[in-house]
Amino acid sequence: MTTRNRNQLFTDNTRRHCSRCGDALTDPASRECGVGPVCRKKDTHLYAKTIAANFGIATIRAMSVREDMLAPEVHATWKAAYSRLLKAAEKVANLTDDVTIMRRAGADLREVVRACDLVCSYENPGHDVRNAMIDVVHACGYIGLAAVLAGQASTSPSRVWFENGRVHMTGLGNKSGWSAMRQIPGVVTPKYRGDRAPYTAPAGHAVIFLANVRRFWPMYEGDIAAIATEAATWVQNNQAVAAAFAASTTPVHKFVITTRTMDFTVAFPWVRNANMTGFMAELKTIPADQRNYNPSTKSWSFTIANLDRVTEIARSSGIFGEIRKIDTVEPTPEGIYNARSVQRRYPNLGRAAYFRGGWRL
Repeated sequence: MTTRNRNQLFTDNTRRHCSRCGDALTDPASRECGVGPVCRKKDTHLYAKTIAANFGIATIRAMSVREDMLAPEVHATWKAAYSRLLKAAEKVANLTDDVTIMRRAGADLREVVRACDLVCSYENPGHDVRNAMIDVVHACGYIGLAAVLAGQASTSPSRVWFENGRVHMTGLGNKSGWSAMRQIPGVVTPKYRGDRAPYTAPAGHAVIFLANVRRFWPMYEGDIAAIATEAATWVQNNQAVAAAFAASTTPVHKFVITTRTMDFTVAFPWVRNANMTGFMAELKTIPADQRNYNPSTKSWSFTIANLDRVTEIARSSGIFGEIRKIDTVEPTPEGIYNARSVQRRYPNLGRAAYFRGGWRL
């Protein structure tokens, strides 16, 4: 950016917002690039996670943005970025090697991507302009950053790996990513946003699973190329099992146990056409003062002494295809197993008081 453009940005009093999270931009450094300080700290991850660029789509979408559609302050910046994009496209026009194209995207297209950030930071750039910027970023190979700009990606840390014939990913949920993952046959997804259980899918569907990770969880840790190779090798060595998994369209219902300091919580879906009434009745055979229901998280908890029993109830029900145990050091809330004793001592409090106490069984 030239000195003239930089000075123009510093003296610009228009309202500006972070292109990624929407927070107001107040300091000069943030206004210069269009990204707030918190979001800028994530650039290292976002810029490192690229795929081969589609220069045809990138240039077509860039061409759709006319100068009169942009804030005057970004005219020079966008013109320079557009010129860089055209030159990069010309250089790779005859290339077929994806590795070379990816290197070209990583080396030459960051100026274009940064210009898109800047354009999107101005108030009311228009849906057509913003969508074009997002499409340019995506076509340049920065699919994770494009999803962040579109409000579809989680910028929280995540981890991806392969184990026992399935690909796994842990990370906070987001609506777009959750919906995309749910389309994969045989996938297991967390029940709610705070669920620490991973997303998992059969090795035969690793390609689409990993593509979703790239797009919707771009802050991931793990070597996706190596994981894809590992999954493909497993499928080749276990063809019969892999074929059965790949042919299945039935989701694997999971029962997740999360331990705390003095108890554990369980989370599970209500499975249609299963004997859920009988399963719930089995859980309720555990003494009332040793169990609790939290309506806000829709999860049950039990004292730690009942861990083996609850696990066996879940396993013997035949409802759940996966039973997973997650150990944490979260403290057990005080008093959550005292509601029954309060009811016995003060029977005139009424049901509403007991519900507010945190249980409903």
